[in-house]
Amino acid sequence: MITLITRIKFLLMANTEGVLPPFIGHLFRAAFLDLIKSQNITLAKKLHDTSNIRPYCVGALFSKDLRRKRITGAIEIKEGTTFTMPMSFFDQELVNLLINIFFSDKPLRVQLNDVFFSLVNIQINRCTYQELVEAAKKVTRFGFSFVTPTQFSLIGVKFPLIFPEPRLLFSNLANLWNKYAPETKVDVDQLHSFVSNNVYARDYDLVTREVNLGKGIPFVGCTGRCSYVVRNSEDPYALWLDVLGNFGEYSNVGIKRTAGLGVINYSRMQYSRNKG
Repeated sequence: MITLITRIKFLLMANTEGVLPPFIGHLFRAAFLDLIKSQNITLAKKLHDTSNIRPYCVGALFSKDLRRKRITGAIEIKEGTTFTMPMSFFDQELVNLLINIFFSDKPLRVQLNDVFFSLVNIQINRCTYQELVEAAKKVTRFGFSFVTPTQFSLIGVKFPLIFPEPRLLFSNLANLWNKYAPETKVDVDQLHSFVSNNVYARDYDLVTREVNLGKGIPFVGCTGRCSYVVRNSEDPYALWLDVLGNFGEYSNVGIKRTAGLGVINYSRMQYSRNKG
């Protein structure tokens, strides 16, 4: 059985007017879990309560219609406003349940704070883990854009790590990959050693951004861009940088990735043409 990575883009249209906070990833995650709960309470509890790596994540909001308040950044919603929220899924049982919900005859409504939306369309794209492996290049230089605030953690470190240091990035992505990739696994320790000795940040344009998730202390992370150089691009682990970079566009990276934080875009800037 082929294991798939599934990206679903939800097109929502507002049925009422209202105001939403500048960041809504956590609200959309809550609405998604409520939708699952209405169909399968056991699965919803498993998705919400698990301490393991969760098999989904929320992407970044996209819309040409949204207007933000100048000072606060709050989103002004008018009736008929539309926007797209993508989600990635790494569990086929979950995807099958969602498809059954979407293609039922019952109209679907989503509530974000006090604003109600109708789900008017979905777009489904899939890829396999093997496709990401087969398309990989031995990169000599690559970059990430951090679309939503990104933060990392380390055992024993009691403060947020908000600089996208390559060892933090790729250790996190490798653990996500190994959780769901069916066959081709990466040796996390070997990858960490390779990255520590060969990959460094070359230039960056980053800022810190705080978002309120409704739980007291605001979440802080970096946004912007950072490019990296690979010293020994002929090492086989240089391929894994490319594999995991592309995978990260589906998985997000860092803390609270399921709530739409740590959304990244990856770019392969230079690579070795030596296939050996």
